Amino acid sequence: MASGRPRVAIVDDDLSVRRALARLLIASSFDARAFESGQAFLDSLPDGPPDFVVLDLHMPGMNGLDVLAAM
Repeated sequence: MASGRPRVAIVDDDLSVRRALARLLIASSFDARAFESGQAFLDSLPDGPPDFVVLDLHMPGMNGLDVLAAM
């Protein structure tokens, strides 16, 4: 947590949802990072895990429950 702000990962296949949540969280002093798929999020984990994850359960391919199991 280099910035001192809690890190939040947003995982959602809907671009408008990702953007809206990221704006809201950034405005609330969170360090938000958005991902378009569960696999993209999982691939980012070697960079360090987030403090919180906002995870869409209904995504094509790897759904939210698959992401949880892989975490």
